[in-house]
Amino acid sequence: MTEPRTSRHKASVTFFSPDRGGRAAIPTGSAYRPHARTPEGEYLGIQLHEVPSTASFDTELEAIVELVYEGVDYAQLLSGRELDLVEGTRPVGKVRLKNG
Repeated sequence: MTEPRTSRHKASVTFFSPDRGGRAAIPTGSAYRPHARTPEGEYLGIQLHEVPSTASFDTELEAIVELVYEGVDYAQLLSGRELDLVEGTRPVGKVRLKNG
């Protein structure tokens, strides 16, 4: 299944604290573009929107995930599976679509 660029979905996101290898700060707002990594090692480009400024590390929060690339098979993310949220190869959190 291929999703168009404009596909947006509600998601549960958790950012790991720095002592768990996560980011130094939680990226709030709508400019953060990490990857979701499948258990098989496939990287899926996403953009997070509406990350609340009140977000805390190691706590589930609600955000919007945009599937940013046409021609990419986002089926594993769309299935509702929890995937690693990564920057490069470093896991910085978890992401799971709520309406997958």
